[in-house]
This record gives sequence, C-alpha cells and structure tokens, in this order.
Amino acid sequence: MTRPASRPHRRPRIPILGVLALTGLGSLVAATASGCAPNDLGAPCTLTRPVADGMGGVVNEPLPDDEIDPSKDYVATGVPGCDDFTCVKSAGVDQAYCSKRCTGDDVCGGGVSKTLRCRELVLDQAFIEELRNQLGEAKFREVFGDIEFAQFCAEPSPE
Repeated sequence: MTRPASRPHRRPRIPILGVLALTGLGSLVAATASGCAPNDLGAPCTLTRPVADGMGGVVNEPLPDDEIDPSKDYVATGVPGCDDFTCVKSAGVDQAYCSKRCTGDDVCGGGVSKTLRCRELVLDQAFIEELRNQLGEAKFREVFGDIEFAQFCAEPSPE
C-alpha cells in the first residue's frame, strides 16, 4: 500500500505592508486607550526617604504621614513610580506628585497637572540634616546632589 505524498504545509502569505499596518494600528489603539500624557508630572506618588541598608547602600521607605509637616515642601528622589524618579510634596497640597528638576516653567508642562511651575522648594533644613547624618556626607551628595538649591516642577507656593 502506498501512502500519498505529503505536501509541505504552507502558511498563508500576508504582505509585509499589511503586518506593519496592523502593528502600527495596534500601537495607536494601545496609546489612545491608555490616555497617556507625554509625561507623568503631577501624577500621584508615594513620598519616600532613603535609609541606609546596613551594607553600604540605600533603600527607600515610605515617609509616615505623621512625620510630614503640611506647611513644608518635601522632595524624594529615587522613586521608581515616577519618570524622573522624583516625588514632591508641596506645602499646602495634600497629595505628593511626580516632579523633576527644572530651569524654567517651559519644562513643567505636558503632564497630569496643568498648574506646576518651576520654583525653588523651601526644604526643611532639619529633615535635610537628619538625612545627611543618617547617610553621611558622601552618600548624601551621591543621592541628592546639591538639592538645597535645586528648582523643581511644583505647585505654586501658598501665599
């Protein structure tokens, strides 16, 4: 008994242009469905503080609400939930939000918040000194740089 000759399995051909068009349409649908802003400036974030991990490194832990003075500005760096790893809590604002360093108002647009302005934050010197003491001067400079004089995209100062 002879078996019929097997034919190689043929996959239907899809023109490459068709695949590119489908891929492009899928990306467009995904971007439209997510409603993405060009950046996450103003998006809610969790204010954290760096803590020495005991092995020469630093880890972030959430800053407890009872340690936040609502009349002061706070900046947390290394926050993974923000595009620029910076989370700010402005005086008089309830929720911390994603931010970044700036040199003018033009870089503070395009995000979730439409009211952010480039301004120097009034950082709590006692809090900065506590972090400096916990981390040591070298590690503090490595993590924060010259943060005392930096400007950030932030809500306007309460008057």
